[in-house]
Amino acid sequence: MPKPRNRSELTIPSRTEALARVRRFVRRKALRMGFTEEAVDQIVIAVDEACSNIIRHAYGGDPAQQIQIVVDTYPDRLEITLSDQGRRFDPSTYREPDPQKLARSGQRGGLGLLLMRRLMDEIQYDYRDEFNIVRLIKYL
Repeated sequence: MPKPRNRSELTIPSRTEALARVRRFVRRKALRMGFTEEAVDQIVIAVDEACSNIIRHAYGGDPAQQIQIVVDTYPDRLEITLSDQGRRFDPSTYREPDPQKLARSGQRGGLGLLLMRRLMDEIQYDYRDEFNIVRLIKYL
């Protein structure tokens, strides 16, 4: 596997207030790489949603935990890797919701993973050394 051209890291507390830092961090890296404004917005939304899911579901809202964000740039793609030590997510158990049914039911949430899948080119999940790892990939 080729080495990234550039690697940047950010560690944040598991708090929604820290998401603004993540958005700025990812936006800066994606713009610098040459993505269009529309693609940058898609990347930022997907990363924000992934971090929100970690805060809400993996950590159950515990603000004392941490999320590590690593941005690797390659000549043809941007890879954002998020690591946490919260509750494990098994993507094989995920069933894609019907957005119209959710809207009619008035239920809030439930579309995050669907949104991430539509905005990014690839999403990979792994579990290593007690860490949940999600990798979001967007090609130039």
